[in-house]
Amino acid sequence: MDTGKQGAIAPIVLVEADGRKWYRRKRNIARIGIVLFWLASSAVIFAMYESIERTVLWSEISMACAALLIFSFFVSYAYRIARTTRLVKSRFLWLLAVVLGVMVLYILLMAGQALLDIAAGPVEKQITVAERWDPRRGGDNITTTDGGRYELFSEKVEMRKGGTYKVIIFRYSRKMVGLEQVAP
Repeated sequence: MDTGKQGAIAPIVLVEADGRKWYRRKRNIARIGIVLFWLASSAVIFAMYESIERTVLWSEISMACAALLIFSFFVSYAYRIARTTRLVKSRFLWLLAVVLGVMVLYILLMAGQALLDIAAGPVEKQITVAERWDPRRGGDNITTTDGGRYELFSEKVEMRKGGTYKVIIFRYSRKMVGLEQVAP
């Protein structure tokens, strides 16, 4: 006997058992806050900066917000499971939740550095290259004679060891966005 319900799609529950709607849950409020933070910071970046500076700052903010959104699913899932399982299993899950929480703090630190770069703006500086990392080592970085270590975002001039360059850097995220050779 066919009841007509076998192929039916289950209704979407928009109200929890305790009466809260989906947008009033803590984890969803945090996710909405992350998206609003990304939108606001993107608007500020597009209003204040042009060209390569805009690209660097927007990629940093977007990456941090995307990572926070992804981690919000893992952390809330691990916390919810750890609360409802036996003690032996929950020890591991609590450890997992703590490790994920530390990772989230690191991502928040990266977002904070990007916000400081947005507020402070790029800085023009003259540097002398002490060491140039091999890009196969995991990044295109340089070390300067004054001890600074910067990541090259885009390179129009080939930087050589011992060369002096006028560069545009973001102080907090240590990204080098523009450069011009002063002396070989």
